[in-house]
Amino acid sequence: MRDTVMTKAKKLMRGKYAYAGSVGEGGEPNIKALFIDEREGSNIFYFASNISSLRVNQYKKNPQACLYFPSGKKIYEGVMLQGRMDILDDCAAKKKILRSASVRCKPDACVLRFTADSGRFYGWFETRNFDFGY
Repeated sequence: MRDTVMTKAKKLMRGKYAYAGSVGEGGEPNIKALFIDEREGSNIFYFASNISSLRVNQYKKNPQACLYFPSGKKIYEGVMLQGRMDILDDCAAKKKILRSASVRCKPDACVLRFTADSGRFYGWFETRNFDFGY
């Protein structure tokens, strides 16, 4: 069963965007859609952002985060990953992830790196937890 769940989960995680969850100042949940700029394996995702953005400031204070990948179909399916969001603002990370030279050169530009520890697949009226085993 685990193989079937992971196959479905990986298929959903191939999307162009994900909803990223963060924790606000008062502990309230926040969510925002982000375009995925790069992937590394099945549990690391990179996003372009700005150092001055609200979400980056939230991740600085509390790196706990989640990503949600909807199916985009009428059938209720999705994958939620739990992990941490790191902020990378070094030149090497910007060159690797940020495609446009004009964006890379902005002093406010940064890269968000989400690393998943575990996940939960939702679909066909059932749920399954999984981890990445490292």
